[in-house]
Amino acid sequence: NSHFGYRGTEDDEERRYFLETVSDAHPVRCDQQGRITVPQEHLEYAKIKDKVLVIGAVDHLELWNPDVYNEFIGQSSFTPKDRVRRYGWVEKDSE
Repeated sequence: NSHFGYRGTEDDEERRYFLETVSDAHPVRCDQQGRITVPQEHLEYAKIKDKVLVIGAVDHLELWNPDVYNEFIGQSSFTPKDRVRRYGWVEKDSE
């Protein structure tokens, strides 16, 4: 899977540019219970079959195959403290 490295922005024009150039939007309708059907091509791209991991990623949701997600996360050579040093994020336990 390719990743574009977009992390969100406060700049509306930058967000519009991103959405127009690399997003793959598909209009879908909510059913009476508020559910949506994820387009088949997105399910195939994400290798989602019968289980899905929904992740709240700051300003958007990501849908992952749980096995693919765990493999991706497991490939990191950084410890949680390394991530805090590199990205300046606060560890959940230290809040």
